[in-house]
Amino acid sequence: MKKNFDAPPKDLKFINDLRDSSLDICPMCGAPRTSSLDHYLSKEYYPEYTVFSKNLVPACKCNSSKGKKVTGSIVALERILHPYYDDCLNDRLLSCLIEQAPALPVVSITIQTLPTDQPIDESIKFHVENIVKPSGLVKWLDTLWTRVWNSPSSVINTMPKGDVVTEAELRDAVIDQLDRVGRRYGSANNWESVFLHGVINSPGCIEWISSRHNYLVNNPLANDL
Repeated sequence: MKKNFDAPPKDLKFINDLRDSSLDICPMCGAPRTSSLDHYLSKEYYPEYTVFSKNLVPACKCNSSKGKKVTGSIVALERILHPYYDDCLNDRLLSCLIEQAPALPVVSITIQTLPTDQPIDESIKFHVENIVKPSGLVKWLDTLWTRVWNSPSSVINTMPKGDVVTEAELRDAVIDQLDRVGRRYGSANNWESVFLHGVINSPGCIEWISSRHNYLVNNPLANDL
């Protein structure tokens, strides 16, 4: 089985097709990349599923961070979510809290799991803790915040680049971009959506960004100093 996975015969051409598929986001963690073909059930523990198509998921480095772990507490019904079978992954599960700490542009960003009415709520939390958070999302969000602070319109490209904006106008622009990003990636849990949802819902964040944008519009040489 392992040999057929590493060098698929003609009858298993779908394996190479999956490897070559260029997904815009990782279906396991929402990262803006894929780099490997993950066995949801480890081929070491479940060799019989080594070439089973539904066990093969294009993924990013969260593949290696997951390792062989699939379940947690059986009593709590904790398990890793499966992108082919768990429809809840189509719902918005993640956001972030962006807090000033201690002075802008420095912030503290915390991943938040949104409340759901899903019967597998504990599995969702388990998936976030064991797949999403270890994948580097917080570091990515920190970097994106720095880009926003340096040039808000370079990240929130639905807002005007050369005109001052009100907080209401900026909020509308972020909501518009959040909708566009979700439709572009076909997922509400891609990392950019996590950031934008956090911008909308974090107290004071819209005010911070609009103030920064308006300052840069009125002082175009500020970032060159």
